[in-house]
Amino acid sequence: MSILNSFNIKANFWQVNPQLCAVDPLATLYNGDKSKDKSDSSKIMWAIALVFDIESKYFNIPLDDRKKIIARDYLKNDKFDFNKYKEYIEFYEKLTLTPARRHLIIWNNKLDEKTTFLEGLQYNEQTAELIEKLLISNTKLYAELERISEELVKEGDSGIVKGGSEESISEKGEM
Repeated sequence: MSILNSFNIKANFWQVNPQLCAVDPLATLYNGDKSKDKSDSSKIMWAIALVFDIESKYFNIPLDDRKKIIARDYLKNDKFDFNKYKEYIEFYEKLTLTPARRHLIIWNNKLDEKTTFLEGLQYNEQTAELIEKLLISNTKLYAELERISEELVKEGDSGIVKGGSEESISEKGEM
């Protein structure tokens, strides 16, 4: 579940999500922004949300591609360096990701890396054994990924809704 009140990227991030500028390190980003209406830091936070929030519509795109797309198309800056904002990204992820979600993201990123690696290999006498071994290992990896995904479903089915209140009988589908 996202911590954002909205994914309306046309709105000012801080006005839509005022609680997020209350504590460091986000407070430092917010307070250090001298642009009109804190628009520069707002745009950076929207970019972080678009890339790193599991509820982002772009989240299923591999991470490196996602960063490039958001930098190019949303920020209009091909040279934008997300690493420069690592402190804010890590804090944002702490706010938005449960341990199971963090684990799932690591698995997804590693599977993306493995796919890229496999795509770069030519199938020949020298690589055949390695490729087959990597492909066979996918069965175990996807079984573990399924287990992690089931943990996420359990977290989502815990009966807690946004704001921390308990689901009503109708929300649980019992009525």
